[in-house]
Amino acid sequence: MKPAAGLPAQRVTPGFYLYSSSSASSTLSSSNVFYWVASEQVAKTLCRLFSKEYSSEVGDPVFVSKSAGEVEQDEQVFIEEALEWLAVYGADPDPGVYDPPPPKGMMVRAEYARRARHWESIIVERTDGEGHNPIEEGTNQIPHLGRKPRLTEDFVICAGTLWRTTIRDGNTNVSHQQLCEIARALDVAGHLEPARYLEGKYAEQVKNFNSRHSNSRIGPLRTWSQLVSNGDKDHLQGMRRLLSRCAAKASDDHPASGINSGQKTSS
Repeated sequence: MKPAAGLPAQRVTPGFYLYSSSSASSTLSSSNVFYWVASEQVAKTLCRLFSKEYSSEVGDPVFVSKSAGEVEQDEQVFIEEALEWLAVYGADPDPGVYDPPPPKGMMVRAEYARRARHWESIIVERTDGEGHNPIEEGTNQIPHLGRKPRLTEDFVICAGTLWRTTIRDGNTNVSHQQLCEIARALDVAGHLEPARYLEGKYAEQVKNFNSRHSNSRIGPLRTWSQLVSNGDKDHLQGMRRLLSRCAAKASDDHPASGINSGQKTSS
């Protein structure tokens, strides 16, 4: 199976490789490359998107791009081979179907490649194909992609207000019981299912969990109360992160007073 970006012989420009590494000082190689893109501006935009979506508060993993023209020819051969394997593993993301199993980190990079393809198609669709139109040169602005927000205003106000109310006394260490109360309020307001609202990898984790447990005694996580009750630390981290972001957004766009956090607002 060929990489979606195309083989080098089919490319009209050297382009840029995208890498994921544990630190900015890590060596960039075929072991951490995950995508190729033609435009430098699109490469920079993708790196910013990945950093926002996947990097932790301490800044890892790090996402960087490098011109293919700066990569030695021998190394490019290894890189292109790695991209081909990422396309193979990305076609079926279940590591259990492969014998021998994929190398460490391969499935994670295959997921990065899948998202990069999707994001690149959106960027190219909404720009001149090079990623220049929406990007203000010299700034760190993600281009406006022209699509409706993933989260509705109702949800942002509801979730953000619940979180702000919980931490209004300056206590940002929200307890499990308080998280349960927020979950119940979100359920009552009709903001279901959690996987529709969680961000990036957290949404994928819940979707994968639901797929694995669709017919099990545990069952899928269809409500926020079920998600909290299940107690998976990654799921809870994703929920906390989402609530915090909604709180920041709601604080910017709406006053805290006069918002009924338990009900959907009318548009």
